[in-house]
Amino acid sequence: HAAGGHGGHARACISASLNILSLYGTRLPYNICRNFEWQVCAAKGLVPGQGGKGIIFSKAPKDLEFEGSPRLGQCSGYSQVDCVGEDGYATDSIFFLEVCLFSAICSNRQDLFRLRSGDEWECDLDEGAYWDLIEKLRTPPVGAWQRP
Repeated sequence: HAAGGHGGHARACISASLNILSLYGTRLPYNICRNFEWQVCAAKGLVPGQGGKGIIFSKAPKDLEFEGSPRLGQCSGYSQVDCVGEDGYATDSIFFLEVCLFSAICSNRQDLFRLRSGDEWECDLDEGAYWDLIEKLRTPPVGAWQRP
């Protein structure tokens, strides 16, 4: 928290022997796919310096709120495009995504919503659920969302 801003929080986490995905700039640009890749690596215990499969949430997933600030879909965090205060997605929305993705690919998803802030949790990766999610993500949308 205290170090914040454009990678400062990443350095603070490393100093505390923690790891955070923090991609700013153009060398290795951030995108949702890169975020999911990082989550799967964390679930497998493959994040450099992770030292096991433990994942610690600074905010408990059960405490996610869809009202208030920041809220899902309110562009209130860092974004590569200027959308602050408008509807859109920025770093504040990513935690919602991460919780949804872990819930989709981990067989112990119910435990995710029992955690307290700072608890360590290990995802029991469900390979079938992972591949089901991949198939859903690769399937073009239908109905009103389909391009003409």
